[in-house]
Formats: sequence, C-alpha cells, structure tokens
Amino acid sequence: MQTVSRKIAIKPVKKGTGIGETMPGAKVYLTANKKRGRYLFGHTPEQIDSYKEITVDNDYVKNFKMRLGDKIAYLYPDTYEEDLFAYRLAQSHSMIANNEGEVTHLTKFVMIDEEKEAAGNAKKLELITDAYVWIKEHNPLEKRQFLSLFGISTKGLSDDLITTKLREQAEKNPESFLARENDPRKDAKILVNELIDYGVLRTDGPAIYYNEVLLGVDMTLAVEYLNEDRNQDVKIKLIALLKEKRNI
Repeated sequence: MQTVSRKIAIKPVKKGTGIGETMPGAKVYLTANKKRGRYLFGHTPEQIDSYKEITVDNDYVKNFKMRLGDKIAYLYPDTYEEDLFAYRLAQSHSMIANNEGEVTHLTKFVMIDEEKEAAGNAKKLELITDAYVWIKEHNPLEKRQFLSLFGISTKGLSDDLITTKLREQAEKNPESFLARENDPRKDAKILVNELIDYGVLRTDGPAIYYNEVLLGVDMTLAVEYLNEDRNQDVKIKLIALLKEKRNI
C-alpha cells in the first residue's frame, strides 16, 4: 500500500465563522526557542537526534523564524527535514491548533492534513451516495417509517418533506444513516416510534409506557420487551391500536 506524504496547511482562523482563508492581523512567529542543553521547544531528545542536517547548535536552528500571517502556509513534513522541524514547533504552539476539533477562542491558526482531509471527504461522499441510493429505492411509507428512527415525528409531513429531511440526515451524518438501516432491530424500533407518535405509547424521559405499564427505561429495553415471546399478545394488541389510530 502506497504511503501518501502529508501536506499540512496552516490556516488562519476567522473568528466567529470557523476556518477562513484570511484573518486580517493574524500573526504568529515560530522560533526554535532553544532550551538548556540538548532540548528544543516542541521536540523530544529522540526527535532532535533523528535529524540528519539539523542540530541544536547549528545556524539554521539559531536563526530559525517562520512568520504565519494572513495567507495559508504549507509544510511537507514527510519530505523535507526543515518542514518537519517547523511542523513540530507548530504542534506545540499555544495559538496553533493541531486540527479543527482543537480550535478554541484563543486559537489564531489551525493545521489541516489536506491529504487526510481529502480522503475523509471522499469516504463521506461515498457514504452519502449510498444513503441517497437507499432513499431513491424505497417507497414513501418506508421512508416515512425510517425517518422516525432519527427522533423526528412524521405525522402530517408530506412525502416530499419526508424525502428532504432524510437527505438532510444523510448529508449530516451518512455513517449514522446507514448504521440505522443495517440495525437488526430497525423494524422493532420503527414500530415503537410509530406507537409513540400516534399516542398508543407514552414517554417519560427515555422511559416508554403503555398506559401505566413500563415497557422499558429506554428504546432498547422497550424493543426487547416487545420481542420476547411471552409479550407477543401485548405486541399484537398495540399493533391493532396503531391501525385504529392511523384510520382516524
């Protein structure tokens, strides 16, 4: 399997709107900040020893200064030793986040692995496509029932709006969308959701009741209750009540 060299983009953070192309006035200087003995900021002794050309006392380290400003800076840490050196300094800088998940109100810059990000985007697009295929291949009733698995009431919603909401879920989290489709208890959960939606069952927090009878303290246990052989008469009764409610 071919290993792809990393291309790290150090991007300025646009305050209030997430990651941006520019942030006027954003500025950070990366310097080596040599410490006592053989220690450098952002480096372990082993990392320092791993360099071929860079040493603690050479002129490159003494004079190193990298300015980060309004424009995106790129580093290739798997290709160039100097870029690996700068990358390690950036990883330890208090105003530079190592990824978008670490961005805070104090962050001025964020590092993005563009190859990794591209691979992630490609995988997500593939999953979204699979989810869209599912939506296209299922009929209005199946789509309506499936939407209930996202905790969305489908009562009174048109078929077009059902489809729109399913697409929103697919784009938001396609992995979760497909996991729900492959859940072996999907049909049972759909039934419980419909029973709740039509008022046959009621909820109190996560707990699910039929009148005063507790079916389960959450969806998982309620499904288990209805799937037990000894409770099939209750399940048949609930389905009959649901059919009555649908016809009202």
